[in-house]
Amino acid sequence: MRWMLAALAATAAFQPPLAQPTRRPPRATSAADEDGWRFEGRFVFAPQLVRVPDDPPDAYIVNVFGWTLGGVVALQYDTSLVGPYLEFVEMGALVVRNGAIGQWGSRLLVSNDEAKQACEDVWCVPAGTRSLKYMDEGDTLVVEGNDAASTIHGWARVKGGLRLFGWRSPALPVLWTPQIKALWAPVKLPSSRNVDLDVHVLGLSATSIALRRFRDKRDVDRIPLGFCVAADGLRIDIAPWRGDRL
Repeated sequence: MRWMLAALAATAAFQPPLAQPTRRPPRATSAADEDGWRFEGRFVFAPQLVRVPDDPPDAYIVNVFGWTLGGVVALQYDTSLVGPYLEFVEMGALVVRNGAIGQWGSRLLVSNDEAKQACEDVWCVPAGTRSLKYMDEGDTLVVEGNDAASTIHGWARVKGGLRLFGWRSPALPVLWTPQIKALWAPVKLPSSRNVDLDVHVLGLSATSIALRRFRDKRDVDRIPLGFCVAADGLRIDIAPWRGDRL
């Protein structure tokens, strides 16, 4: 099922490369590389208005008077390539590149060195480490902290969504360019720009999805919109790179 989704997304989203970029040195492969990877857990995405970044990615920033759509993504993985860990992503802008629209992550942080190493070695994702705590107590999801540590209260609200007799949502295809930490819609408009970013196709599904209140108590130049999308029973199937570029 997931490979059928990957094939459909790839057909809709890609064009043949017009120029061959410099290839990275080959690395050792494994059975996991050939079959892809599966991550399971839960996440929240809290949209926020953020200022256009000073160091944007190689993409056009969609903005109005210097403001764009970013946000906070927090994930708790129960199973992954390296076991359980936490992840915290600062989404920095709504972007358009080569006919595709997506969300760029300005900073990706994980809770241990093993996860950081996997991000960098397996997918070439720039990552950092930070002390992360997701606490169940609280009626509202609230993030607080600084550059050294981040805490989210009310995490039990992520786990409390409606479930219907073992129902799981259909897998949503999403394109991922790990080199610039961006997620893209699986369709694109025609473009004559050179394609030089490796693309993985993701299949995202969940057993419960809900809107929750969200507050950001950090001292950051962002305008929270007051809510987040929370999903439990999250499953992320990552297809291996098959030569597609964006």
